[in-house]
Amino acid sequence: MTNFESLFNEFGSLRVAVIGDVMLDTYWWGNVERISPEAPVPIVALHHREQRIGGAGNVALNTVSLGAETSLFSVTGDDADATILSNLLLQHHIDTKYLVRSKSRITTNKIRVMSRNQQMLRIDSEIIHEISPQDEGLLFDNFSAYVKNNPPHVVIFEDYNKGVEYFPAMLAAITNAQKSITFENFIWRSGEVSDRFIDAADFAGPDNNIFLQGYRTSDLNLDGFIDAADFSFPDNNIFIGSNVPE
Repeated sequence: MTNFESLFNEFGSLRVAVIGDVMLDTYWWGNVERISPEAPVPIVALHHREQRIGGAGNVALNTVSLGAETSLFSVTGDDADATILSNLLLQHHIDTKYLVRSKSRITTNKIRVMSRNQQMLRIDSEIIHEISPQDEGLLFDNFSAYVKNNPPHVVIFEDYNKGVEYFPAMLAAITNAQKSITFENFIWRSGEVSDRFIDAADFAGPDNNIFLQGYRTSDLNLDGFIDAADFSFPDNNIFIGSNVPE
């Protein structure tokens, strides 16, 4: 029988690297009392704003909450939203020194307009194309330095289709690093299903829709995937999962 107290206590000795798309989740809360005379839309009388850590940052927040020493690797804009997000991360003791600020991007910010606990509107401020080769190089250099100085026990990829993870060179280099440095876990949560990662998986659990889409449009070996979907935690486990794009 699993000793859950001992299991959770062990998180305090882990170093975790989270790589992926970070974002700011913003909530504008207000009351609706009337319809605009300018157009048939409700008028929201704003009374407060709330900002939260989103995307890969939320995964980092979860690992920190479990007690793990967590470093975050991502690319943000060089803007006010990046400063707000960085400050939120630091408040929760998440290591931000490996974040790359890019002048060619903006920080993803999803603004939700709320009234009476109902979401009325969402405004997405983001750039979703792949990060530039320059930003990719900086991100990889940061990860390489981190691995050299503080080899992680766990590496988590967290992909929301916002540009950070779709560059083969980064994935190949980190996969190669795994061969030379013993990662106790290699966790892959992605919007794409890939034979390359499934073949290495000990534990698999993708989002159904994304998995089926990948299976129908690729040469994915379904039998191999099912074999990989071993719902247990072996000594050197790799987890494949996925997220619906935000």
